[in-house]
Amino acid sequence: KVYWDQFGKVHVASAYHGFQYAHLFKMPSKNFGMITGSKDLSEETCKHVCAKVVAKLEARFKQKVKIIRIDSFSSTKGKEMAQQFARALMDPQFSPPGQHAFLGDLESWWYPTFIRALIGMRHGRAPRAQWFAAMVWALDCEIALACRLSSSEPISGYERATGLQPNVSDQCAFYSPGRFALDKSVLTKFME
Repeated sequence: KVYWDQFGKVHVASAYHGFQYAHLFKMPSKNFGMITGSKDLSEETCKHVCAKVVAKLEARFKQKVKIIRIDSFSSTKGKEMAQQFARALMDPQFSPPGQHAFLGDLESWWYPTFIRALIGMRHGRAPRAQWFAAMVWALDCEIALACRLSSSEPISGYERATGLQPNVSDQCAFYSPGRFALDKSVLTKFME
């Protein structure tokens, strides 16, 4: 099972391929997540993003993705997406309108990712156009730190998937934001 959510439109295009949208994927069974980007939310773009990420997840974990949970947005409910899901033998499960809890703790990953990315950008004095790279780094740190703190697994999903050990030596539990409802001011800073 994989969860998929989207964020955007960010007013400053990313220096990394000019992305204005972020797509967050989570495989709960592996406690692993990925962020990828896109310039738009057209059905063709969403089809490509979904195929690319699902292929990466299946190759890394040697498991077939059978269920994909998605927010109800028009670009994933089109005819081409339905055909892609059918060809891939995936069951798409769409959230009821306004029901963010449908995607479970995937939604709770956005807030710490935004906060950590903002802190990292300010600390490194990075330009706004580096927001996408900062979010990728922030998610990797969040996953690795959560695994290290909970000690539920000897290694994080990030390490299992990439073979690399992320450097979280500068991350402390008190520095890590808790799991709260998403603060609108954090979203506003990314949207500017």
